[in-house]
Amino acid sequence: MRSNPFTFVGRSAVDPFNYRRLAGLAASQTWQVVAQGRSAGARKAMLHAAKALAATALDLITSAELLARAKIDWSEKMDGQQHACPIPESVQPQAR
Repeated sequence: MRSNPFTFVGRSAVDPFNYRRLAGLAASQTWQVVAQGRSAGARKAMLHAAKALAATALDLITSAELLARAKIDWSEKMDGQQHACPIPESVQPQAR
């Protein structure tokens, strides 16, 4: 039994393929890096991330106090800045 549920095969679920180390060596949008997304390790990491996101969402939905604290924290971090969408308003998705 492993001591940390978020590691597998000696790698972190947060960075299973050492992308942070590879970032300085090669572009992350190469076919080699993209192909790793089909590996069992990548799927396992994705499931761990999805579970963490779902658990966080559940906590926020069921706790008004936690949601209020998160909103305050977000406001402090944004420091009055507004999110600016990089896509111009004139650009609309094409209907299919």
